[in-house]
Parts: sequence; C-alpha cells; structure tokens
Amino acid sequence: AKVSATGERKTIKGFKCEKYIMTFMGVDNVQWLSKDVTGYDEYEKIAKKIMKDSPQFRKMGLSGKLAGKGFPVKTETGVMGMTTTTTLQKIEKTSLSRDLFKVPAGYVQKPLNIPIRR
Repeated sequence: AKVSATGERKTIKGFKCEKYIMTFMGVDNVQWLSKDVTGYDEYEKIAKKIMKDSPQFRKMGLSGKLAGKGFPVKTETGVMGMTTTTTLQKIEKTSLSRDLFKVPAGYVQKPLNIPIRR
C-alpha cells in the first residue's frame, strides 16, 4: 500500500479533515481523516494493536501507513468504474454489556488462511 498526503483540507460533518490517497492493489482510495473525532485516541490504540498482532496485514502491505493521521470521516473507493462513498453520520461514546464479549459455547478458533503471493 502507498499513502500520499494531498495537503487538501475541508470540514466534513463538523470535523476538520485532511485528504489522503491510499493506493492498494492498483486501486486509489480517498481517505478524509480527522483527529477531532470523539474517541480518536482509543481508535488509534486499537488500530496499532491490530497491526502489531496481525502479521497478515503486513504481508498484504498494510503496514499502518495511515496510523496517527486521523479517523476516517469520509472514504471514496473506486472499483470497476463504480465509486463507493462512506461518510461518518454519528459517533457517540456508550457503555456496552460485558455479555457482548462472551465467547459462544462451542466456538473453536481457527487460523486465518489468506493466500498471499509475493
């Protein structure tokens, strides 16, 4: 993956954002990122842990090059002549039930097998 800062800035949904282009597998993805989003610090901690604990991401070239740049407020991805745009509508901090994180009875963890060619 290649990440390029464009230097372009604008406010989206009330958040000051900066535009980045991430090219992955020949596809350009526009990322409008903001550090002003509620919970951004927690998001960064989780993202860093995922990247550190998931060598498969590094094998795919996703080395966390957007780390520390902001939370994705708006993304635009073009594939096969179609563009998909995702925009943050609402974000809030709330408490979650501990039961939400219980592993279901009978669950068996299996390795993630992603065929990656270099």
